[in-house]
Amino acid sequence: MSEKRYDLPEGHYASVRRFSLNDVTVVTEDPDVRRYIDVVNDELGEDGRFIVRFSGIFTENRVMAESLSEDLCEELISCFISLLEEKGYLYQD
Repeated sequence: MSEKRYDLPEGHYASVRRFSLNDVTVVTEDPDVRRYIDVVNDELGEDGRFIVRFSGIFTENRVMAESLSEDLCEELISCFISLLEEKGYLYQD
């Protein structure tokens, strides 16, 4: 599910995924969520980035991973979504 919405450095890939949350405030204050984002960004270093855009509208949250590997982008996002799911943060219709 890769989406190119802006110019990436040559050889970089990006994946973006939307997700819905029950309570944005609780998620943004969770130390495990913050730690995951920080660790991933530290590990990517100059070769990419991992950005989570939380919104006050529960359906408008987005996560974006950029790296030298499309597979790594998808894996990082999947692991993040799994963390949110394990903690019961994802909104279920």
